[in-house]
Amino acid sequence: MKKFFSLCLLMIMSISVFAKQADIFTVKGTLKDKENVPVMYANVVLLNKADKSVANGGVSTEEGKFSLSVPAGDYTLSVSFMGYKTVNKDLSVKSNIDLGAIKMETDAAVLSDVTITAKMTERKGDRLVVNLASSPLVEGKTTKDIINYTPGVWLDNKGEISINGKKNVRVMINDRDVKMSGEELLTYLESLQASDVLKIEVI
Repeated sequence: MKKFFSLCLLMIMSISVFAKQADIFTVKGTLKDKENVPVMYANVVLLNKADKSVANGGVSTEEGKFSLSVPAGDYTLSVSFMGYKTVNKDLSVKSNIDLGAIKMETDAAVLSDVTITAKMTERKGDRLVVNLASSPLVEGKTTKDIINYTPGVWLDNKGEISINGKKNVRVMINDRDVKMSGEELLTYLESLQASDVLKIEVI
């Protein structure tokens, strides 16, 4: 019998504020598929254009809406979710921006109906749960690949994980702390097949 493991990502709460001198602006929009249906629980991240670090991030609502606040500057908006092609859009933020409807295309490499993706993600109390067991969407992918499709989670190429733009993240596998970080953690996650993951919980 195949053994599955559970991956848990916990955001350690902390209070952070932007510099008081900086003007803060809002970038918002609505994610929809080709049939005009809202895309819920998609990962929406604003990356600093200069170094690709996370400026702010979040998850689209059940109506497909998102709203992120950042200081004036140049950013790349990155929207991703399993079963869809990643959307990247460069933005120069100097005032509030309403991007309106952003269309997301299904990934041609994914043969399964995209409705499977919606059923995979559910909200339970203080956490979002992504159920991956036996899902065709994870075939051929590593655990690193699917973490970047997990709602609210961003994993950069240095192995740093953030949740909704916050970097104090604790990683647990089968309720045990993973005593790794940075490139060591990245290498470890790349060695784990996504098909062996039962679920990912984001708390």
